[in-house]
Amino acid sequence: MADFDEINQRFKEALRELETSRTEKFLTDIMDAVETDAKSMTPVDTSNLINSWFANAARDTSGWFGEFGYGAEYAIYVHEAPGTLLGTGLAWNPDAEPKFLEKAVQNVFATDLNAIIERQYRL
Repeated sequence: MADFDEINQRFKEALRELETSRTEKFLTDIMDAVETDAKSMTPVDTSNLINSWFANAARDTSGWFGEFGYGAEYAIYVHEAPGTLLGTGLAWNPDAEPKFLEKAVQNVFATDLNAIIERQYRL
């Protein structure tokens, strides 16, 4: 049977793993799921917008955070467009939707979040 010091050491190692590699993987999994969902709704004309996707998990003094989105200069304007050109072939392909990134985040948090948490933080 393990002594208290050994158990305490293993517990500390598990906590370090949770706050480092598992948290980074957790954020990466969320961002990957958002990317997959968003790309199914992102308007495509020249593919510049959809190919400008970026995602980064990082840690600073206040903790972990994830940054993601589309880097094309006009991304915000397309995201916020009313969608009046839906299905016309003018950048708004039939599956495109206004607020595609916002909707993808909502979808992932509604359907995938619990599975991602369980997968990454299972001991």
